[in-house]
Amino acid sequence: MAHWQAAFSQEHLSIAELRYGVETGGFTKVGGFENLVYQFEKDSTKRILRVSHSSHRSEEQFRAELDWLTYLADRGVSVSRPLPSAEGRMVEIIDSEDGRFILTA
Repeated sequence: MAHWQAAFSQEHLSIAELRYGVETGGFTKVGGFENLVYQFEKDSTKRILRVSHSSHRSEEQFRAELDWLTYLADRGVSVSRPLPSAEGRMVEIIDSEDGRFILTA
């Protein structure tokens, strides 16, 4: 496990729950290698939260990836469409003393 992954604490996960409108304890870790991957349910649909670190890629790179996925989905390609947070943001940032955690769903 990478240092940044060990630094992603229960406190950070609680912040993510608030940001995505998920009830307490609503995230279930399902794996990860370069990212932490959690499953959650919203509107009776299973969804995925990806937690990455700014040491891996920049926020701009994540936004570009989400733009690309949206472009493909809008043209009928079978891809997972990015989902906004409760505040309508496609990328959520949680700052910590170990850097920035970048969240996408």
